[in-house]
Amino acid sequence: MDIAAVAVLGLLWGSFTNVLIARVPAGENWVSDGSRCPRCGASIRWYDNVPLVSFALLRGRCRACREPISWRYPVVELAVAALWVAVFLQWGWSVTSLLLAYLAVVSVALVAIDLDVRRLPFALVLPSYGVAAVLLVLATAMGEGAAWWMPLAGLGVLGG
Repeated sequence: MDIAAVAVLGLLWGSFTNVLIARVPAGENWVSDGSRCPRCGASIRWYDNVPLVSFALLRGRCRACREPISWRYPVVELAVAALWVAVFLQWGWSVTSLLLAYLAVVSVALVAIDLDVRRLPFALVLPSYGVAAVLLVLATAMGEGAAWWMPLAGLGVLGG
């Protein structure tokens, strides 16, 4: 049951990862704007935005313009879900899992963005240092990580 829950959460975060991939390099708002078709710009209703299911039911096409939707969307959703399940199987419910799940989302987004535009946007890279640092220190403090000095050494290397 836990694995199914993690897989569903991974699919949902995979859907959000697609938003990051599409909007961050374009400098668009990725926080409050609703989902829309990348071809015609039509708003996507909530029931057409269910990871994997909507893609299958709509046969990979936009409901409004009937243009094909890239296969990247379900592939990204599945990739994030698979990474989250792998993390959960190794670390269970833990701060370490939270850190690795976060890094999975950011890593998948950065790979796709790099393939598209050949750059890694600071809007994703820079906050990741801070989030990773906090989660590493928290995991170490809770006895999940290595010695207390290892996250600090890692931050020193990253900062250098």
